[in-house]
Amino acid sequence: MQKMMKLVSALSLVLAGAAAQDKVEQKKTAQESPLACNMLALDAEGRKRHKAVSEQMRSAVKETQPLPDGYAFRFDAEQATILLVSEFIARERLCCPFFRFELIAEQESGPLWLRLRGREGVKKFIEAELGLNQYRER
Repeated sequence: MQKMMKLVSALSLVLAGAAAQDKVEQKKTAQESPLACNMLALDAEGRKRHKAVSEQMRSAVKETQPLPDGYAFRFDAEQATILLVSEFIARERLCCPFFRFELIAEQESGPLWLRLRGREGVKKFIEAELGLNQYRER
């Protein structure tokens, strides 16, 4: 009988934990921004600069790799490029808060990688915005 009570108690704790996790996930989903650029996040001058930086950055991409939840972009790890990509991130995160940015400077003068990731739907958003049709799953 005592074993049965312990088992029931343990099962109750597991179920309570699962219910709490479900509530956390529901709250997180309710707080997520829509998968759309907020064009009002930048003023006219900010949008103009962001467009110029984005164009410079796109021309500096050496390689693009698809990820399960986004894309990785490889750059030469020159100081100017690191600053350019950092400036892109600083503005892009204002208008597209649903992106997760990972900037990696590899050791021993290796390449710079920008990983642009996010929740479900972000990868298709990136494909549409950047014209990455060759990476779309068929």
